Amino acid sequence: MTTNASIKLAVIDGDGVLWNNDARMAIADKAAALVSDALNLIPDARWDRVVAARWSMAFDPALVELDRMNVGSESALSLLEDNGWSCVVLTSNPETTRAARESWLARHNLTSMLILKDTGDDADPRDRYTTTPQWKVNQVYHLLEQFGDKVDTLLFVDDSDRNRSAITVAFGNDQAMSVIVTDSLDLAVSLVRPPQAGDSQDFKYRINPEG
Repeated sequence: MTTNASIKLAVIDGDGVLWNNDARMAIADKAAALVSDALNLIPDARWDRVVAARWSMAFDPALVELDRMNVGSESALSLLEDNGWSCVVLTSNPETTRAARESWLARHNLTSMLILKDTGDDADPRDRYTTTPQWKVNQVYHLLEQFGDKVDTLLFVDDSDRNRSAITVAFGNDQAMSVIVTDSLDLAVSLVRPPQAGDSQDFKYRINPEG
């Protein structure tokens, strides 16, 4: 984190922005389909178990290894940090995946602060039972409180329309700092630092995975 009097804070989503989780979610969908097929044989079955099975599998720490770093993500974060941005990875993936995710990020040379959603029995109900958009707003408030009044620019990168809208409503009229809200690191980098002479060809970061 930067320690200058003025701080530029970048809050960046995980799924869909930093990494691609298609393989993990495909397995989760298969698990949900199996539960659905089984429940078709049971009268008065509890169909909420299908949803529970899907998300339980999606957030199995062992499956984090299947995620792929989106092309250019590592370079984009490095560029932001080299240009004085304090980067935070904010994802509503559960706290139970922390060890697996931190290990995965480390292998990709990413050491930014990681904020996950605590859904355990001892979690703050304001976090455990709130929607993802409101939870992300709450976490950004917490980050701004940590930095005091030092943040003069907030960059929020998220591929969810609902999350971006919530941040825009909560912080868009803040007179104390500039707020930039966008859906990809590609756009984020171009917004915070336009291309300059001498940039390498990979400056135009692509968010879609290879292949």
